[in-house]
Amino acid sequence: METLGETMNLVLKLIAENLKRLRKERRLTQEQLAERVGVMTQTISNIENSKSYPEFATLCGIIHALEIRPCDIFKEPGVDDFMTEEKFLSKISEFFPNTAVRTNMAERKTYIISHARG
Repeated sequence: METLGETMNLVLKLIAENLKRLRKERRLTQEQLAERVGVMTQTISNIENSKSYPEFATLCGIIHALEIRPCDIFKEPGVDDFMTEEKFLSKISEFFPNTAVRTNMAERKTYIISHARG
């Protein structure tokens, strides 16, 4: 069984690899994506190079800017979408403690709700 630290490192690597791949598939530069997300280019670079985790708002901005499903950023190579979605839903609260995830399977949409810290 993986430790939380090992899982977090795996997630950081998956985010980095998937972000770079998804950005390039859309023929966007880091600068263009950063502009769409509203962050500095260095932020995108640091995420793509596994130097830092994205903040929740940045992650949501990336998902929106790339027009992807939340689980796509965490997709493991060779894992089908259903398994990825299920794994994503089970793990999201570990990485973002003030977050709730709701899925509407009929619409095939996942909603991520961030709760303000009080």
